[in-house]
Amino acid sequence: MQKFTTVFSVPLAELDEQLADVASWPTFLPEVESVTELSGGRYAFTVRQDGRTRRVEVAVRRSPHGSGMIWTVLDGPAWNGHLYLQVVDGRRTRVHLELNIEPCHEVVEVETAGERAMPQLSLFRLKDALARRDDRDDERVLEIPA
Repeated sequence: MQKFTTVFSVPLAELDEQLADVASWPTFLPEVESVTELSGGRYAFTVRQDGRTRRVEVAVRRSPHGSGMIWTVLDGPAWNGHLYLQVVDGRRTRVHLELNIEPCHEVVEVETAGERAMPQLSLFRLKDALARRDDRDDERVLEIPA
């Protein structure tokens, strides 16, 4: 399990709206190349993993914490995640990302520094996506270590 937490200078409702658009997730989840909606709450992610590209079918739903999203693989090795949000104040949101990704074939699991940084990179990319979407100054979305 990989975890990272940070604080964005974005109201929770605005960030939650961005996360509800599952098709936009490739902009911030580096391993996800594309997302295809299959049916209500079910999606196919095309992901790069272990040097290969594969299709991962997942169920996506609201976070049990009330804001954010959780996704769970429907079959095969885990490619699960939980992105949940907490209000800091009216202008800032604490963002937690947990990833549980298993190798897609039998290999000796060696965690590299890049793999440990995956949740952090994902949240930095989410910050950049929000700044581009709003077409505002990058100062609007600030990363503050939690």
